[in-house]
Amino acid sequence: MAVFPASGYLSNSSRTIDQMKTAMEAQLATIKQMFSAEDGGVTVHTISGGSITPTSCITVVDTSGGTADLDRIDPTNMHDGAIIALWPASLPTNLVTVKHNQGGANEIILNQEGPGYTAGSRDFDLSSYTRFLMLKWDATAGEWQEWQRNVGHTWGRTIFTTSGNFIVPQGVTLVTATVVGGGGGGGGSYGTTGNGTNGGVGGASAFDTIGGVGGSKGFASTNTVFPTPGRGGSGVNGVNEGGHGQQGDATNSFFAGYGGHGGAGAWTIDNLSERFGHGGAGGDGHSGGEHGGGGGAGGGVSVKHNIAVTPGAPLTVTIGAGGTAGAAGSGSPAGNAGSVGVAGAVMVEW
Repeated sequence: MAVFPASGYLSNSSRTIDQMKTAMEAQLATIKQMFSAEDGGVTVHTISGGSITPTSCITVVDTSGGTADLDRIDPTNMHDGAIIALWPASLPTNLVTVKHNQGGANEIILNQEGPGYTAGSRDFDLSSYTRFLMLKWDATAGEWQEWQRNVGHTWGRTIFTTSGNFIVPQGVTLVTATVVGGGGGGGGSYGTTGNGTNGGVGGASAFDTIGGVGGSKGFASTNTVFPTPGRGGSGVNGVNEGGHGQQGDATNSFFAGYGGHGGAGAWTIDNLSERFGHGGAGGDGHSGGEHGGGGGAGGGVSVKHNIAVTPGAPLTVTIGAGGTAGAAGSGSPAGNAGSVGVAGAVMVEW
């Protein structure tokens, strides 16, 4: 990192023009790399062998995947007294723990145990984007010393739409989980020479031991003595039942029946338009006038409050896939396929 010219350097009357130019450029470069200045922005460094080599004041710390410890910091690009801020890079999967007093050159010395520390130690984990740690380099002692920290909020929300791990933030001992299973797939409609197939069952979602059951399948319309409309899938209970898929419409001799609508997953987030665990629609009847397939059921929803958790612990999150779409019946004209159910989701609040 650039450093300011020494005190009295610029005011020395013996300085040449070229020396003054060089000193002014050094001063400009030093100012630009300060916090919030032009070159003081974020640089990302991945832990290797328990260490990083920062190049700017604001350092985002990442891992090669999963959890990792930061034992020491290489000061090659830093001057004595330099201050850096450490932020997490890829939560919740890549959790970094800053380790206290690991011994040897370039170690990190943290303050006494207190709010925001791992219980029973002086280590500090970067488990939230509102948590950061500021360290100052002491070249004489050969160590980084804690200068300031922010322990982050004790409330928040994380929404998972893919499976992974939830890392419990420091200071959090109780959470609420909302878990919704995947919606069932819609059934396909009958073709002139073959039946459609049923949709698939939605996958179950889970947070630790709390589950949301997937919605049941939508049934295909078939060629019986009088073609049977596809039946809607039944909702499957979590704690709150997902919506039932609607039965496919019957037809008369002139018009094809419409596929049934998929049942609603019993959860939206803050009334947003995105719905999770919604059942897939059934396939419409073909132009020859057949019945539509049934819609898949919405995924079941579980909501549980005051779940006891341990700060820093990883908890498994599983997201149920939407049920597969029922295939169209064969023939000319052929039937129509159903729609895939919408995948589930998990929301954790604290």
